[in-house]
Amino acid sequence: MQTAIFFDCDFLVTEDARRRFWCGPYDPDPVIVQIGAVKIALTDKFQIVDTLNIFIQPFDRNGVPYELDPFFTKLTGISQDVVDSEGVALSEANKQIFDFAGESKLWS
Repeated sequence: MQTAIFFDCDFLVTEDARRRFWCGPYDPDPVIVQIGAVKIALTDKFQIVDTLNIFIQPFDRNGVPYELDPFFTKLTGISQDVVDSEGVALSEANKQIFDFAGESKLWS
């Protein structure tokens, strides 16, 4: 069976960051906190074969951990406790998503 992987990423954000074009003095770097993916069968019914949800420990460009902004938690439902307990390094998240995909194409 051929499959395709559709994925989405949640990036750190603070309130009104969009109005500042994500580059205000207190806006975080564009850091991924979650990758969600679904494996879909490429058949006439496009059934869901499997899903994957990865939380990622966010670090700034100097290796300092980011604390999640309350706005981000309210927007996504992802809490600091979840990231602290289930979060992995970005390199591990990349490995997990590519292992999950196998030979399937990745679509975002």
